[in-house]
Amino acid sequence: MTTTTDPAPPPVVTKDGNYTVQESAAWLRFEQQKVYAEIRNGRLAAKRATSRGKYIITGAALLDYRDNLPDA
Repeated sequence: MTTTTDPAPPPVVTKDGNYTVQESAAWLRFEQQKVYAEIRNGRLAAKRATSRGKYIITGAALLDYRDNLPDA
């Protein structure tokens, strides 16, 4: 099963330089989906919770994901 992900819109910055709550939440969800896709594709280590089949992303896995991001 392949899913295409549209590029996330950049977070909206308010006049005081902060992100709006809605945009920040949307951005975080988009980032989480990228991490989950990496886990499903077997490129990122994660523990799997057996109760509902949800993934538990370990701190080490997140660091590994961050360190292996392609350079922009």
